[in-house]
Amino acid sequence: MTPSRAERVRGLATRPLPAESGVVLRTVDDQVGASWWSRRFIALLESFGIGSRLERGLAYARSGQVSELDVEPGIALAKVQGSRFTPYRVRIRPQPFSEHQWRRAEKAIAARALTLATLLAGEMPPDIEEVLADVKLSLLPSSYEELRASCTCPDAANPCKHTAAVYYVLAERLDEEPFALFTLRGRTEEELLERLRSRRAKATRARAHAVEVASGAQADEPEPLPETLDRFWCAGPELAGLHVSPFAAEGPDALLRRLGSLSLEAGLETVDLAAVLGPTYARLAAAAERRALSD
Repeated sequence: MTPSRAERVRGLATRPLPAESGVVLRTVDDQVGASWWSRRFIALLESFGIGSRLERGLAYARSGQVSELDVEPGIALAKVQGSRFTPYRVRIRPQPFSEHQWRRAEKAIAARALTLATLLAGEMPPDIEEVLADVKLSLLPSSYEELRASCTCPDAANPCKHTAAVYYVLAERLDEEPFALFTLRGRTEEELLERLRSRRAKATRARAHAVEVASGAQADEPEPLPETLDRFWCAGPELAGLHVSPFAAEGPDALLRRLGSLSLEAGLETVDLAAVLGPTYARLAAAAERRALSD
């Protein structure tokens, strides 16, 4: 059946206008995203049950309908050219971390030397989600509601095809600018790295101070031996709180057994060192007890 003129007009009306200087996806196959975090971002979107809308958005993204995309602390702002002359405005607002959550995140990152060094080198650590999960946080959204997206188009569906197109362009932006993940949670790259450097410097100063204090305590010169002969064999005030029992411990070979199985080759046989030395430890402990009690 040949479509009527009204149907043809409606079809033309819904066809998007070409966007000036639109952002075209680099990928040509179905896989969008080159890094693990951008691929996981798309995988999360696909897991939220919005597949058909994502497909329409992917077609928009491939044809360059997204004309602008800016990532600022706590929000991604984009313009998408649709069928109307004026581009639609899309806002994606992930839930930003609170100051308390950021302190937890920064403390957890600073506690992992390799994770911290990787971030300070301007790269995304492969274990960043694991590190943040330890303090019950995540850079990536766990539900679609966390994204809180909106579009100025009349489509009541959320996401609409314009918002879905921005998701794909945002995923590729994350490949180029991985720190945009932190920006969406409320911290720019400069702010985050400055705070992490401050934490590292503070920890370095604390360690240096501890070493200095320990070195100072060891730097005291001992008294010359001739001047201490009258009290050399006497317990000083430092040992006043030390109490020594003359009785042997119940398991004198406990430390030896804690070391685990230690095997030695003796000729053609392999002997268990703990089994051989255990009775010797017991005899030595008993002899020491007898001597202490006899005194």
